[in-house]
Amino acid sequence: MLAVPALCFCLGFGSQLHLTARPSNAFPACVTKRRLRLQTQANLIQRKLQEGPVVESVPFCSPQTLWGAWTMLLVCLFLSGPASAANWSGTHIPKRSLAEAAKTLESGALRSMPMAKYPDPMLRMSASPVAESMFHQPALKLFTEALQTTAAAEGAVGLAASQVGVDARIIVLDPSISSRTVFVNPQVVERSSEDSMRWWRERCLVLPPDVLVTLMRDARIKVHAFDLQGSYTVTLEGEAARAFQHELDHLNGVLIIDHAVDDDDLTSQAFPEMKQLEEPDHPWRQEIAFARQVGALDETSGGG
Repeated sequence: MLAVPALCFCLGFGSQLHLTARPSNAFPACVTKRRLRLQTQANLIQRKLQEGPVVESVPFCSPQTLWGAWTMLLVCLFLSGPASAANWSGTHIPKRSLAEAAKTLESGALRSMPMAKYPDPMLRMSASPVAESMFHQPALKLFTEALQTTAAAEGAVGLAASQVGVDARIIVLDPSISSRTVFVNPQVVERSSEDSMRWWRERCLVLPPDVLVTLMRDARIKVHAFDLQGSYTVTLEGEAARAFQHELDHLNGVLIIDHAVDDDDLTSQAFPEMKQLEEPDHPWRQEIAFARQVGALDETSGGG
């Protein structure tokens, strides 16, 4: 059966940019240096794959908990069953502003929100910053609470606004992994060294359930963000750092498959068309996924 890390269900969220192909000569002058770094990271992942099974796991699927054990059993049964072969159906949910989403929530029509499913175009958009004028509005509180409710309903340790079709740079993390749970307009202001990056096997609920990607994340990050009380800076490590980086990828229109260095990671029996859809733009998307941006977004990660 699958190893424990193979059961790490991770949810993750960015000026409105569609990650479409661009000619190779459009890359900036520093592209050679960056590609060398990307290749180094890819080689590290390949070497780890050759060394044996991954040992990283996330707390909410930990085998040390009864709930985690049941989760692993049920997921293994689901993934090994015939229904997983061709039952994936994508979505095309409408993009809404934060104010529009809050208005819907005010009506009481929703407590949790429907999620985008690959290959929904919403998942390839880079989300817009939340306007400062929204920071003390009831709409922000209402939406972040609904996002947390949705994350809990999905059994997720984190969620990004763009995953529910809302164009806003907002992330929520579960309090079991982070003392800070709401991140509005988050920026990574410091990262641990590239040599200390940790490798993980990640899944994502917006992708078919048989998609499992080996990737690397910074072991420690310092994040500046806002919540309902104001601005703050926090240092995240371990699972909190991993989950936050997963969610921040979503804000930038990046998916875990963009980190893939193994062709098998782009293959899905549940959605066989995925590899064909991803291969043409994968080198460019991988460059964006591997960029270790610090500070505000730049054109590399899709911001403006």
